[in-house]
Amino acid sequence: MNAVQAQGERQPAPASDPIAAAGPRAAASDRALVAALLITVIAIWGLTYVLIRIGMQYSPPEFFAILRTGTGGALLCIVALALRRPFPRGWHTHGWLFACGVTGCSIFFTGMNYGAAYVSAGETSLFIYTQPFWITLFAWWLLGQPLNRIRIAGLIVGFSGVAAVALGKVQAEAVPAWNAYLVITLGTVGFSISAVWFVRHLRGVGLEWAVGLQNVYGALVIVPGWLLLDGGRLPTPAPGFWLAYFFTSVFSTLIGGLAYSSLLRRRDATIVSAWTFLVPVVATVAGFLILGETIALTTLLGGSAVALGIYLVNRTPSQRERLEVMMARDP
Repeated sequence: MNAVQAQGERQPAPASDPIAAAGPRAAASDRALVAALLITVIAIWGLTYVLIRIGMQYSPPEFFAILRTGTGGALLCIVALALRRPFPRGWHTHGWLFACGVTGCSIFFTGMNYGAAYVSAGETSLFIYTQPFWITLFAWWLLGQPLNRIRIAGLIVGFSGVAAVALGKVQAEAVPAWNAYLVITLGTVGFSISAVWFVRHLRGVGLEWAVGLQNVYGALVIVPGWLLLDGGRLPTPAPGFWLAYFFTSVFSTLIGGLAYSSLLRRRDATIVSAWTFLVPVVATVAGFLILGETIALTTLLGGSAVALGIYLVNRTPSQRERLEVMMARDP
C-alpha cells in the first residue's frame, strides 16, 4: 500500500464506467491488463525482499537505501519530464514533499533495509504489509475517517497476527534481535504517516513527480545518517550487490511503482490492496526457495491473521453500517 492508495480511498467513485460502456471486448482487454499489472506488482515486490536480503550482505543499509531511493526517484522524474507532467511549484508543496520523503522514504527504506539484514524475507514483508492498519489509525486520527466495528475488529486481528509472528523473538539474546523487528515497524509507521500527509497536503501534485521527488528528497536526508552511523562505509562491489541495486531501483521502484499507480487508476484502492497482500506470500516462498529460509508455523498463522485483518479493514461497509456511521456523526 502507498500514499496514492490512501488518497484513492477518499475519492468518490465515478458515476459511470467508461470501460464497461465501451463494450465487452474493451472490458475483457481492461481485465487482462489489470491482471498483468497485478502479476507484475506481486512478483516484483515479492522478489524485492529477497534481493534486499542479498544486497545487505554487501552494503550498509543506509547506503543501499540512498542508492535505491535516489536512482528510482531520478528515473521517475525522467518519466515525468518525458510525459510532460507539470512540475510542482511553491515552497509549501515542496515542504510537504520533503516531509513525506523523510517519513515515507528515508525512515521507511532505512528501517526495511536494516531489518532485512537480520529478519527473513517473508517476515520482513509481513511486517511491512501491516501498513493498512497504521494508515487506518492515522486516517481516523488526522483525517477524521470513521472506524466502524468491523474495522476495529480487523485492527485487533491483524495486530494479533503480527504479535504471533514476533512471539518468542522479542528478547535481546534472540536471533534476530528484537530491535530488528522494531526498526521494521518504525519504518512502516513512517510510511503510513507519509501516506496520510500525502492525502491531506499533496492532492494536486502529479503522480510521477510526487513519487519521484519524495524519493530524491528522502535519499538526500539519508546521507548524514550514512556518514554518522556507518562512517561513510561503501559496499563491496560484488555481483550480488549490483544485482540487488539494479533490481530494487529499476524494477521495484520504477516499474513496480508505475504498475501499482496504474492499477489504482483502474480499480478501487481497497480491491488493489487486498490483492497486494499476496506480496508477503511470494516473499516467503522466494526466501524459502532462493535463500533456504525456514517457514515457521507462527509465521503461517500470523500471516493468515494479518490477511484476515486487512480484509476486514478494507471491507466495503454495508448500507446498515454506513447508516450507523452517519447517525453517530449526527449531533
